Amino acid sequence: MNSASNCQSDPGTALAKLLDHIRRLDEGRAYGETAVLEKIASLADRFIAAHPELFTFEQFPLPTEPDAVSCAYQLTEEGTRPALIVNAIRGGVNSAVHDHGTWAVIAGAIGEERNRIYECRHTTAAGPDEVGIELKGEVVVRPGRPLTLPEATFHSIHTMEGVAALQLHVYGSEPDENPDRQAFDPTTGRRVYLSPPAQ
Repeated sequence: MNSASNCQSDPGTALAKLLDHIRRLDEGRAYGETAVLEKIASLADRFIAAHPELFTFEQFPLPTEPDAVSCAYQLTEEGTRPALIVNAIRGGVNSAVHDHGTWAVIAGAIGEERNRIYECRHTTAAGPDEVGIELKGEVVVRPGRPLTLPEATFHSIHTMEGVAALQLHVYGSEPDENPDRQAFDPTTGRRVYLSPPAQ
């Protein structure tokens, strides 16, 4: 994975209301169900369209550190489920194949981000840290075109050189708190853990 920074911003109370709406979508069902994720994606996309003043690079600046490619702005308190994060990502980014350890919804606010979706599976010849990786498709996240990623989905992200992107991410739980998060080299299939494996 490319380097990312945890940054700070205060968007006010509007996004707290969005979180409440997302929670009420559940209605006793599992958040990870496809139908629920699609509703969350639609709600997040419509919210961005209705509140463009909240989703700007002035509100959520790009990283200033030379080695950081993105800023992840945590909008919910630690341990809150689901978690809301705004991601400001520089242009020219090509990430490793990775998962989040939970389901995710990504709604575009500014720019475009190409997401390549993979199927990762162990092969007979693979060692414990190697898997077979197969590209299943691509989705370009942009305003009006959100993406749903069920749990255990692997993807990589790619932005155009010189064109930054801003998105609202909704996660079943904070990715940094999830054990067993993984990344893979799409060429070799070599695995690394982004967070420690569960004991």
